[in-house]
Amino acid sequence: MKETANDLVVRVFDLCSCGSGKDGRLIFNVLEICEIEIAKRTPEQSMYFNPGYELAAKLLDDKGFIGHGSGIGFPWLEKKGEIFLRRLRKIDAAEEPSKRI
Repeated sequence: MKETANDLVVRVFDLCSCGSGKDGRLIFNVLEICEIEIAKRTPEQSMYFNPGYELAAKLLDDKGFIGHGSGIGFPWLEKKGEIFLRRLRKIDAAEEPSKRI
């Protein structure tokens, strides 16, 4: 069976695979926000704006995918995170629309 982008997120973060299956989308969204230059982000793109974003950012930080200063609110992508985001995009682009994150 081919691994989906959501499967990859579940495996990398050692998450339970039950539930809505939206874990991959949340991680993907946070990684994409971290790609944006900090000075160009909107207040809604702060990790503090959304509790889910904050939790996802903490998971990403724990795995070394993102970095941050004194607070997790405005993180940036580390090299490892850039590679992971590219991999997620590649897997997701190859998926049929109903299985995309």
